[in-house]
Amino acid sequence: HLLFDRIVEPVVRRIGGSSDAESEAATESVLRLARRTREGAPVGTPLAIIGATAGAAEMTVEEIMVARTEIVAFPVTTEPSALLESVLEERYTRVPVFEESIDRVLGVVHLKDLIQHVRADGGNLQEILKPVLRVPERKPILRLLTEMQQAFVHLAVVKDEFGVTLGLCTQEDILEEIVGEIRDEFDHEELQTIRGFPDGSYQALGRVKVLDFNRETGWEVPAERGDSLGGLVFQHARARTPPGGAGLAARFRD
Repeated sequence: HLLFDRIVEPVVRRIGGSSDAESEAATESVLRLARRTREGAPVGTPLAIIGATAGAAEMTVEEIMVARTEIVAFPVTTEPSALLESVLEERYTRVPVFEESIDRVLGVVHLKDLIQHVRADGGNLQEILKPVLRVPERKPILRLLTEMQQAFVHLAVVKDEFGVTLGLCTQEDILEEIVGEIRDEFDHEELQTIRGFPDGSYQALGRVKVLDFNRETGWEVPAERGDSLGGLVFQHARARTPPGGAGLAARFRD
């Protein structure tokens, strides 16, 4: 344990927040999680954690967020019992709730609160909403982690300058970048993120980074560092969420 702490602590202390207080909070959160998950969890070695943490120092929210096209959220008018059925069926532990559109996220509902609410024949979902943060896409992830923990908030809504929702980011998303994949209550199997077919086509999850997709497939899809496939589709759809089953054609190479 002492060797582990001596290896990791100087790294995370060097890359903390912009102020001493932020740096201390970010450091302690990273160290706590690293110590808690290094035994019996698939997080890799201390050296792997150092690499991930050093990389996270320069990462911004837009690089790790769940893109708008991948967000699963529900209207605030949804009946609590109906929401509970959907949440249990899809094995979610928390879901965002919005008013009118995903650009107006009101908060997040936790599964345990929802179960108690339904059992008590509670009213609308606003009674059990937990707050969310609203952050710009260029915000450094370690600074966001500090702010989320200080505010006791699990979810951040990523907004552009016009107030459009670009994506979502959770504490777990940030911590995964630092210490590796974290399993939640319902993570029993890995999804195949990129799948190839005999005709040369590929199927991939929207959260796959374009650079990772290019490395895996040999394609040359242009993208900036951190761009996801879902974000790329969203850009080419001119910021409109395509309906289910819709097709999108884009020319990436001459």
